[in-house]
Amino acid sequence: QSIDPDVYDMLDSYGFAKFRNQHHFPYPLNLTTDSTDLIGNVDAKWWDTAPFRDTTNINWLDHVTRRGSTQDHHLNVNGATDDITYNVGVGYTNNVGVVENTDANRTSINFGLRTISSRKVQFGINAMSSFYTSNGMVTSNGPNDGVGDATAGILLQALRYRPMVPLKDENGEYIETDIE
Repeated sequence: QSIDPDVYDMLDSYGFAKFRNQHHFPYPLNLTTDSTDLIGNVDAKWWDTAPFRDTTNINWLDHVTRRGSTQDHHLNVNGATDDITYNVGVGYTNNVGVVENTDANRTSINFGLRTISSRKVQFGINAMSSFYTSNGMVTSNGPNDGVGDATAGILLQALRYRPMVPLKDENGEYIETDIE
């Protein structure tokens, strides 16, 4: 499992700025970057797209996804004597998710024993146990809970987040920023 990078053609910083400009200023306006009409407008930063031509271009989808994989291993032992049959099994499954920091692991064991005390009477016992761990995250919007985009998952956020926001600072540390 993997996300093909050619499936989503992500905007670069300049393309994103042009998109935001067209969204916030859909009609031709005779404004300059110091126009009084832009003072106090929180979207004014999108009026002049030129500064975004040569800037950071982060493809956030590349940074939150990876190639996923699944491993599934099982071992079973069966045997019998004249009056007893038995089986023991162990299994292990490891799933590495396509979203970074997601995975799931399951370990299982089973045991079965059957005795034949006569042609008409048999006694048996079967037992099974499993242990499951999962590290996941919200990957899509949940039901409408009145919170709006606060519940948007990581994949949606990666598709729409600003490509001009750097991933790391000058010291190589990840930058925490609010989602706009």
